[in-house]
Amino acid sequence: MSSDITSERIRRASRKLFARRGVNGVSVREVVAEAGARNNGSIHYYFGSKDALVKELVMEGARAIDEYRRRALDGLEAGVAAPDLRAIMAILVDSMLDEADERLEGYARFLAGVRLNQRHLANNPLEGRWSAGTRRCYAHLRRLLPGFPEAMLLQRFTISQAHIVAALAERDAVQELAALHDATAEVQESAQWWGSRIAVDDVIDTAVALMVTPTRPGAPLSQAGLGAASARARTGGAQ
Repeated sequence: MSSDITSERIRRASRKLFARRGVNGVSVREVVAEAGARNNGSIHYYFGSKDALVKELVMEGARAIDEYRRRALDGLEAGVAAPDLRAIMAILVDSMLDEADERLEGYARFLAGVRLNQRHLANNPLEGRWSAGTRRCYAHLRRLLPGFPEAMLLQRFTISQAHIVAALAERDAVQELAALHDATAEVQESAQWWGSRIAVDDVIDTAVALMVTPTRPGAPLSQAGLGAASARARTGGAQ
């Protein structure tokens, strides 16, 4: 088995197991066995550590998502002078559902677990090399929602992204459960709905609603939102 094949098998096996049971619920031995690798040192040899493997999987998915978003925005901006809010939110959702890209198989469920339990290994969607498409989407949101203070808009964007990841993680989980031979009729019905475009459209619509709901007078802002807005102000909006 070549090194490239072994590395890829470890990626696939770990992403599947981490999505299903969480990073802390899966041992190195189990990943190696699932991948069909030769020894328990394979993860250290190819990735350096389990944490490094998790981070690589996070960034692998981020690359796939960013590539989709940049392509989709190129097409949208070429045909529409001023894309509307729903079109932008649809790109943010659909980019995580590109079933033709193996890197995104089970990714939403995997990422949801990492953000919850290994947040230091998760990426900030507006920072880093693989976030150009996300930053372009956010720039459209700033144009479309000019009445929101910067810190509030960042906070809303963070909430909407958390909603999208959680909803698509639920979709992954239900569809996997429905594939079991003893899945109940209720689970099968739920999986059928989650597999429909209607369900995806509902995720988009609720994400839009999270962005546009009027703010309460004096509503508090998160420290993360305030800090990010301050950083943007210091750098002249270059983030």
